[in-house]
Amino acid sequence: LMSGYIEYGYCMEALHLFQSMQKRGLEPTLISISCALQACMKMSALEQGRQIHIYIIESGIETAFIAGVLIDMYAKCGSLDMADAIFNRIQGESILTWNALIGGYAQHGNHNKAFQLMVDMQEAGLKPDEETLLKVMCSCRRMGSINQSCMLLKAIIQDHGIFPTIKHYNALVDLLGHAGLLNEALDLLESISMVPDVIGWTCLLSMCRKYGNVLVGRICFDRVVVLERGNAAPFVLMSSIYTCLGLKKDAHEVEELRCRANAWKKPGKAYTQVNGQIHSFN
Repeated sequence: LMSGYIEYGYCMEALHLFQSMQKRGLEPTLISISCALQACMKMSALEQGRQIHIYIIESGIETAFIAGVLIDMYAKCGSLDMADAIFNRIQGESILTWNALIGGYAQHGNHNKAFQLMVDMQEAGLKPDEETLLKVMCSCRRMGSINQSCMLLKAIIQDHGIFPTIKHYNALVDLLGHAGLLNEALDLLESISMVPDVIGWTCLLSMCRKYGNVLVGRICFDRVVVLERGNAAPFVLMSSIYTCLGLKKDAHEVEELRCRANAWKKPGKAYTQVNGQIHSFN
């Protein structure tokens, strides 16, 4: 039930369920603890995450798996010092812990540290996996390093024996798009052996809005609508591209298409913490 809540964005309800479990005297399992930490991570509820960490220490149930989730939680909540402390204490026993720390530094803009950690991991005798390379590629996108991302993608195939997934190609599309290389990103999506997904096309469509490229944008829009007709995002992005270029008639036609497709944007949810209490609002 906690996992279901988290999957559909009800993180506060998942955390309340975990607390109710403890009040009823039910001993949490590693899976329920992991779910509670994930809920804290998604809400950036650092104080609640610390309380769960204290429970883990007092119960003596910290495993490499839980340590990895803890590192991920602290890193995503911005507490990289605590993430580092846990990582150093367990001495990087698992690739999960390495990936969690790499992802934390990548998220918070320390791209050199993220890349160095991948090098250190290999020197420690651990082989990078798909997740490791994806996190470093995403870090390259944030610092705009196209060459480094291309080298990493090549390394996935040649050096590490890992076949790249659509997530790796999407990361490269995102990088090319942010650099304004929209035609190159389009060529990549149309040339890869696997079928591009909604994420890749939507990512490129978003960059077309940024750079006002209606031709590539329309191609992306048509592909996304075929793959996921009820998704409101492509309609909103395409309409915005037309509007910014003064093509109001085309923008109106896209809006009519959205209504006929019954595509509506799902309301967003945000969290804030005041005096130790988590509050959500849409």
